Amino acid sequence: MRVMLSMASCRVLLLSLMLLFEGSQGLFFKKRNMFKYRPRRLQSRKPTASPPLEGFEMIPITESMKKDFIKYHNLARGSVDPPAADMRMLEWDDKIAQVAQKFVKKCEFKHSDAKERTIAGYPYGLGENIFVGMSKYHVKPQYITEKWDEEREFYNFDDMSCLPNKLCGHYTQVVWSTSTKVGCAIAKCPHIKYTSHSMIDLIAVCHYGPPGNWRGQKPYKVGEACSACPADANICYNGFCT
Repeated sequence: MRVMLSMASCRVLLLSLMLLFEGSQGLFFKKRNMFKYRPRRLQSRKPTASPPLEGFEMIPITESMKKDFIKYHNLARGSVDPPAADMRMLEWDDKIAQVAQKFVKKCEFKHSDAKERTIAGYPYGLGENIFVGMSKYHVKPQYITEKWDEEREFYNFDDMSCLPNKLCGHYTQVVWSTSTKVGCAIAKCPHIKYTSHSMIDLIAVCHYGPPGNWRGQKPYKVGEACSACPADANICYNGFCT
């Protein structure tokens, strides 16, 4: 009987030693696994900003280009038909231009969301005109602005309609009388989304404050120049309310 108890005790002791050994292995491997997977936790860090598209080039807007954007916008605004009674003169705004720069970096030929065009001083956001073309030929502000102005031939002022399959909204924003500030940006892109022509590599956008193109409203009041100027711009200069 004394021998059988000793064998049983040995078995219990052996089993205890095996469990202890296995337990120590489990603890050891847990430590190894913690070290092994530490890099994965590092991967969950906040991602960095995406690098610019290869081949993307922001075209600097020089002082001369700013003057041209203003010049050809105001030429369009001063030559509307029927004549405007409350047309304001458009001026350049660098802060608005910064908003336009953010847009062209996307290289997308579609209008941005209104919330992306918010800026201090303009509670209703900014208006927006977009142009795409070829960087070899179409980088000049005069060409860009005149292409928008050409839409006037499709616009019916009386009933605020546009000819079928034509665009008019760029023109109406250009001549919207209560828009007084503009800022523009131009970029060359390796590919512009939502265009099908492989030669299209230039995108330009102008933002306007306050915005125009309000539904159900005409772009300006008809009448003799400066005959309906607002109280804060009641001086007439070259047909513009200033």
